[in-house]
Amino acid sequence: MDKAKVYDLPTRLFHWLFAGLFIAAFAIAKLADHESAWFPHHMLLGLILFVATMLRIIWGCGRLALTPVFRHFR
Repeated sequence: MDKAKVYDLPTRLFHWLFAGLFIAAFAIAKLADHESAWFPHHMLLGLILFVATMLRIIWGCGRLALTPVFRHFR
C-alpha cells in the first residue's frame, strides 16, 4: 500500500482548522443562548472561520497552474 500523502501540509492544516472551528462554533451555538458569556466566542469563531476560508480560496487560486496532487487521477 502506498502511504504517500496526497494533500500537502498546508491543505491538511486548513482542513483541520476548519473542522475544529466549525465544531467549536456549532457546540457553542447549541449549548449557549444569546445572552451567555460564550456567545461572543461563537461570533469570533465564525469570523475566524470566514477569514480562514477566504485565505484558503486565495491560496488555492494561486495554485491552479501547478500539477495535480492526485497522481492517479484520470
